[in-house]
Amino acid sequence: MDKKLLVVATVAAVALSSGVFAAEKQGFYVGVQGGASRADDGSSLKDTTERYRAYGYEWKEGGFGWRALAGYQINRNFTVEGGYSRFADNNYKVNGGYNLTQKVAAWDLVGKAILPVGDGNFDIYAKAGAAYQINKFDGLRNGSVSNKKFLPVAGIGAAYNFDNGLAVDVSWTRVFGNNDSTLTQTGVNRYHLNIGQPNSDLVAVGLTYTFQQWA
Repeated sequence: MDKKLLVVATVAAVALSSGVFAAEKQGFYVGVQGGASRADDGSSLKDTTERYRAYGYEWKEGGFGWRALAGYQINRNFTVEGGYSRFADNNYKVNGGYNLTQKVAAWDLVGKAILPVGDGNFDIYAKAGAAYQINKFDGLRNGSVSNKKFLPVAGIGAAYNFDNGLAVDVSWTRVFGNNDSTLTQTGVNRYHLNIGQPNSDLVAVGLTYTFQQWA
């Protein structure tokens, strides 16, 4: 399903951007989005942590995440946008063993295809592009370790545009990871962490402001 979503979003972006444009609208814009997020690193770290239930364990995934963004609306139907996303921390803890905090963030660059609905103030959109995701773990005996990689990113959303340049939107964005992080015990209270890249999701409400526009 992940690959299908990426293909659909990409095809929609190409199709909409090459279609019949509505009235011209251009300008630089900035914005912020916030909501529910999760860096899904699979089941390996959870299963490893629960294995030490006799010593006392806990794990937590997901929570509040946010994204700051800036872009340029080329016309009414297409924008180029860049952003920085910070997903909720994950935590995996075994008493007397380890206490790992996973921090995931991503820089992204996307093309966004926009389809006006009704009177033109309401839009639906699809976006696709590339993200540079940083998967970092704190709490190991040898300090912090991280894995950084370029990955595909895609999303869908809906927005309402006010006449003063403000707009509110609701969206879902996913960075498509490619493998899980795993933790193996190498000795007494010693572990080896093999870092992968999670699927990172953000379901958010956002606010943007366009500095200049032509209709």
